[in-house]
Amino acid sequence: MALATIKLGKQSAFRGRGVFWPAMILALLAVGSPVSASAASRQNGPLGPPPSLHAPARPAPPLDARAVADHIEHVRRARANLKTPDSDCRALAEESDKYLGRATQALERNERFLADRFAAASDAFVQAVNHSQGIEDGPPSPPHPALNSSAVADHLQHVYFHLQQVDYFERVSGEPDAKQLPQIARDLYEQALRAYDTRDWPRADDFARATDDTIAGLENLAQAATPLPPPRIRPPE
Repeated sequence: MALATIKLGKQSAFRGRGVFWPAMILALLAVGSPVSASAASRQNGPLGPPPSLHAPARPAPPLDARAVADHIEHVRRARANLKTPDSDCRALAEESDKYLGRATQALERNERFLADRFAAASDAFVQAVNHSQGIEDGPPSPPHPALNSSAVADHLQHVYFHLQQVDYFERVSGEPDAKQLPQIARDLYEQALRAYDTRDWPRADDFARATDDTIAGLENLAQAATPLPPPRIRPPE
């Protein structure tokens, strides 16, 4: 399947027969009707999170301090073995160091949610560096028999739509140094497309995973800045 890139400002889209336009139609359908959404907002006020499907809802158990500490230690060991051959990898490694330190500090203050989110962000940035070099976290995985043009195109499609959220996550995070991360994610995605164009499916998949890791790191920072509201309890019928 031939794949072409389309430049959209700083972003890239891709399209191929049976890949791009059906996905775009589904994305547009998922947005829903602006008229109906506006009417719902006027009738019910600002839209909030949906009610819980279970009544009564039990509060989520508190994060286990030992589990968070183990995660921090795991990331610290992974970071110690990290190789940073280029500027994007070095920037991601520096971000990982920063949030690993903040995770440790938050845990010392018993702020477990913040510690957990910062550790997850640091972990994601480490994974982005490793995946960009084709390195797995842990024992090597066996070759993927289904890694071909169609499978990688599906992965790139998923990552492309996830990439549209990267600027939102950066703004919500409120982190001044995170402003470089959306462009790093786009750079990694461009490398995935170039590898696809040369039919290098493993490298295309690696760079797609690195892109998603970078976005996941930013998403964790956004979650740290905006804790989720408690779930609503559905009234008894």
